[in-house]
Amino acid sequence: MFAGIDTISPGFKTIRIHPTIARIGQGLDSAHGSYDSIRGMIESQWKRSADGIELNVTIPANTTATVHVPTTDARIVREGDSVAAQAAGVKYLRSEDGYAVYAVGSGEYSFTAE
Repeated sequence: MFAGIDTISPGFKTIRIHPTIARIGQGLDSAHGSYDSIRGMIESQWKRSADGIELNVTIPANTTATVHVPTTDARIVREGDSVAAQAAGVKYLRSEDGYAVYAVGSGEYSFTAE
């Protein structure tokens, strides 16, 4: 639940990563979850600090995902060393309910937000 791994379509062809993260002092400071799907290992790991949030995800081959990064400002989200909206394999979709939502293909991603 806290790692936020869910399926959108049958057979885990499309995945949703939507972690549950409370405010500092009101819940967990980190969580890690994985699921060995029919398409391969799905992982979601996040940690919170005074500097912000780090969310690492692994999406298996031949699979796509929507990744919900907790932030109220999508402009500050980074994936690796790049602004997330300009990172290879990452497409900004929208902001909703305190999250910036991105579409990604298979691979490993490291999102950060202040």
